[in-house]
Amino acid sequence: MRKEIYIGIMALMTLLVGIWGFNFIKGSNILKKNNVYYSYYENVKELAEASAVTVSGYKVGSITGIELNPKDVTKVKVTYQVDAEIGVPTDAIAVIRNSSFIGGRELALQFKELCGNGKPCIPDGGEIDSKSLGLIGSMVDFSEADPIVNTIGESFDVIVDKITKDTANSQLYATYSNLDQAIDNLADVTKSLDILIRNSNSSLTSTLNNLDAISQNVAANNQKVNSIIGNLDKASRDLASLNLDQTVGKVNGTLDNTNSTVTQLKEAAVSANSTIKSLQTTIDQMSSTDGSLGLFLNDKELYTNLEETSENLSLLLQDVRLNPKRYVNVSLIGRKHEKYTLPKNDPAEQN
Repeated sequence: MRKEIYIGIMALMTLLVGIWGFNFIKGSNILKKNNVYYSYYENVKELAEASAVTVSGYKVGSITGIELNPKDVTKVKVTYQVDAEIGVPTDAIAVIRNSSFIGGRELALQFKELCGNGKPCIPDGGEIDSKSLGLIGSMVDFSEADPIVNTIGESFDVIVDKITKDTANSQLYATYSNLDQAIDNLADVTKSLDILIRNSNSSLTSTLNNLDAISQNVAANNQKVNSIIGNLDKASRDLASLNLDQTVGKVNGTLDNTNSTVTQLKEAAVSANSTIKSLQTTIDQMSSTDGSLGLFLNDKELYTNLEETSENLSLLLQDVRLNPKRYVNVSLIGRKHEKYTLPKNDPAEQN
């Protein structure tokens, strides 16, 4: 029975030591009284749970939790424990900074004096104002750098005075003057160049547009250009392969034949002109009223008589066809001729 009690006591002690060790690893010492605070940050990169909380480099606590603010995800809530013996005043600021050049990040509480003696403290579970510093801000105190900056500025002013001071033996001043003159000349050149570019802007734009249009046309007609070049190449090869002497002889013969043909064409043209003149004379005689043909063509009364004669002849032939008894009466037996009766609707009577 006693053995089981020892085993139970050892198990309980082991459990307690494990709980204390787990919290210690997380940065929380359950054997000491701590106050819990929190702050909000926009960026907690490289800040982790169990990171140290320090005051002037002295560790006074550790971070116990990092979580997003559910009401505003751009803010991250950082919860941390601080030794209850450290009274954090209300003007304290919780700053995230680099602990070293190669180390991680830590949370530093910045304030001048502990609370108490009439100075209010932030209660347990309260919020502390926040701030973040970069690498340079974490490593350098700018208040300490002011004397160095002032010294460098004064030295720079002395150097500038020596360069710009007009003295007889100052080569630096001569160099400075030449450099200043060169800068002024460069400014004038750039100004003139700017004016030239502005004045030529429209022309340059038009030229570039024309070049672009030409290049587009060449690209669009690339196949045609290649075909033309191929044809020229083929024509040059064909011309090179020709027997020019024979070709010139054939051309001369062709020219002689052409001259003969032109001579014949001239003779034919003269004959045609003569024929046209004779035809024109005949037409003039036909238009005149001196000859019989002219009278026949130009006498309106003759035309009217011919038209009436033609019409009467047509009526006569029609009447012979319709009334043959009026003109021919044949009797083989000796009968008397029947008396002719004028038919109705006689065409001759209608006119």
